[in-house]
Amino acid sequence: MDGAIDIGQILKIFGIFILIFGILLVSNGSYALYKNLKEKEEYANRKPTVLVEKNDEDTLIITAKQEKGIEKIVYSWNGGEEVTISASNKTYFEKVIELPTGENTINVVVTAINGQKEEYQQKYVKKEDPNIEITAVENKIKVSVTSTEKIATVSYKWDDDENQEEEINDTSFEKLIDIPQGLHTLTVVATTVNNKITTKQQEVHGVTKPKLEVTTDGKDFIIKAADDEKLEKVEFKLNGQAYRLKLNNTELTYRYPMSDGENKLEVTVYNSNGLTAVSKVKCTKQ
Repeated sequence: MDGAIDIGQILKIFGIFILIFGILLVSNGSYALYKNLKEKEEYANRKPTVLVEKNDEDTLIITAKQEKGIEKIVYSWNGGEEVTISASNKTYFEKVIELPTGENTINVVVTAINGQKEEYQQKYVKKEDPNIEITAVENKIKVSVTSTEKIATVSYKWDDDENQEEEINDTSFEKLIDIPQGLHTLTVVATTVNNKITTKQQEVHGVTKPKLEVTTDGKDFIIKAADDEKLEKVEFKLNGQAYRLKLNNTELTYRYPMSDGENKLEVTVYNSNGLTAVSKVKCTKQ
């Protein structure tokens, strides 16, 4: 009787183990199925990847990838007109585009066939060829032109005046140009032997130094200053003693008495554009 009871308990325990094992198998299978469905869902909804990099000095290459496929690429420069490129649902797609001259920002949006999008934005700089640089050198403008090929001609003009043209036949060129008084627009055009053309315009404010004259009548120093726009101040030093006059006009005539014996005077006049004129005189009062 005891033996029968023991066998029944063993069978009961074995049955429980079988049940638990079955539950574990079902649970593991359900989890594996859930995980597989989840991974497929994530895979289906994955965003595309996009990369933009320089292909050479004149072009960029846009690369897009997504396992399900790329529908299209849309790009624009500096927020301007958009260009749409069909990727034909390819999982890997690349496109070479022209890099515009100067400093420009590209905005790229890649759309996958699952509707997911990825955006890319970056600033790129392409030097002009031929390249024109316009800089101020004192009261003149310096025009510098460089090119990877020989420059045929360089022309320039102020506002709507007649063009001044020079033949170059070299890969570099520099010229100092006088600036007319006031605000003007300088236009420079460089043309290479293969007819590549670069045009650059720049507003230039022409200013001149103030005029300064220092004389004496034997008793006083006479300081005369003038400027086409405005005098700001006059500073002078007489025998080591410094003086300053604040101004707000275009002309000045100022007298200052000389001391007995030797007199050393240094005068500096400033205009509203920060330019100066200096005069040094030495004379003796009997």
